Amino acid sequence: MKKSTNLFKRQQLLILAVIIILTNSFSTSIAQDLSNIKKDNWFDLSGNIGFNLSFSDYGNNYAQQSPWSSVVSGGLNLKIAGVDIPLSFAYVDGKSSYMHPFTRYGLSPRYKDITLHLGYRNINLSSNIFSGKTFLGGGTEVNVGAFRFAGFYGEIEEARSFDSTMQNYTPSYSRMGMGGKIGFTAGSFVLDFVLFKAKDDTTSVKTLMPQHITPQDNLAAGIFSSFSFLSHFNFSTEWAVSGHTKDIRTEEIDNESARKYSSFLNVRSNSTMGFNTNNVLGFYYKTFGLQLNYRLITQDYQSFGVPNMATNNQSISVNSNLSLLDSKLNLSGFFPDRMIIYPRNK
Repeated sequence: MKKSTNLFKRQQLLILAVIIILTNSFSTSIAQDLSNIKKDNWFDLSGNIGFNLSFSDYGNNYAQQSPWSSVVSGGLNLKIAGVDIPLSFAYVDGKSSYMHPFTRYGLSPRYKDITLHLGYRNINLSSNIFSGKTFLGGGTEVNVGAFRFAGFYGEIEEARSFDSTMQNYTPSYSRMGMGGKIGFTAGSFVLDFVLFKAKDDTTSVKTLMPQHITPQDNLAAGIFSSFSFLSHFNFSTEWAVSGHTKDIRTEEIDNESARKYSSFLNVRSNSTMGFNTNNVLGFYYKTFGLQLNYRLITQDYQSFGVPNMATNNQSISVNSNLSLLDSKLNLSGFFPDRMIIYPRNK
């Protein structure tokens, strides 16, 4: 990224962290509803604290590491004039050489149909594009009638310089990301468009990185839709396409096709394109439900917004459920087919 991006990360996010340090939440996006101020008590206070101590025997492979690690976590919730202000923290002991102390703060105030995310937050844009990933920055979610919008910008991977003295430690470049979703709902019909972009900052680390750790670039876009029909049926479908450049330091490709996408992705000789789709047909009648699911993820599909996604496979599965005795007895079944692994290109 350019120096201006690095300046935002080093200075503006530092100011943001100072602002939200008094009103924060760890890991989860707890939203504070500002619309009920007049209805609630003026002041309320609650809190908790926890401590976890663990021991691990690494054997001779990691003899220099401490076997002990600890986590101290706590929270204090202030409710002032109906506004929830959760203050929480989690401190991870840094005695073990592969761990580093950290504390995370975040705030998601909400007023009616508008939610603002500040600090360390999570936004679910799409299960195949951006879901389950924490970012440090800012975002918003807005619902206006049948329309909705969600967007964010921030750091999704922090810079970790290479240190040869540390075991079981993965260095990384700082990775900045941005994403957005525009959606529409009419009755049972739902339609969402999602776009996500992430790129590594080559200037974010000061040491020489291992050869297999490369600065990368990623772009993913998708569409999701669901609807009901014939009273007892519903159908949902999600399609996504991605572009991924494994190393942005390599020479650019100078052709018309590459220039067409250069505004969105750093196209290089190691760039790939992948495809992902998930389709579900469901039938529901009283206490019985049946679902047929088909999913395909090609070998080159890549989204930095979804941690640990398994690629290069397709599957068909059937899910069923039945409730009996006024829902006191619930039966369910899952019937998957074999997973097909496509051979990777050499």
